[in-house]
Amino acid sequence: MDASDSDDEEDVEPSTPMVAEQRLSNFIQSMMLAICLPLMHVIQLIPTAVIWGYFAYMAITSFNGKQFWDRMTLVLTDRKQYYALLRTACYFKSIPLLLKTVSDARL
Repeated sequence: MDASDSDDEEDVEPSTPMVAEQRLSNFIQSMMLAICLPLMHVIQLIPTAVIWGYFAYMAITSFNGKQFWDRMTLVLTDRKQYYALLRTACYFKSIPLLLKTVSDARL
């Protein structure tokens, strides 16, 4: 074996990237659950409607900026306002503007 062959083998870097497992978020989630268990008598005093309202608020506020929601609002938007919406996101470039919208329909 030549000395040049051994140099070539040493220069090869591994192709698999290093993966570090992160368990901190799972630990924090488990600790928050452990804290809530002794507080169940306090949590049960919150009305169910308040909890449902909170989750509904969280769902509605998460719509803004989602591609699906933006495309659905484009269907309901007046044709004159298309270009204001088209400037906001790059994925609107693939939408043909020849389609009729709900606002264009005549009753």
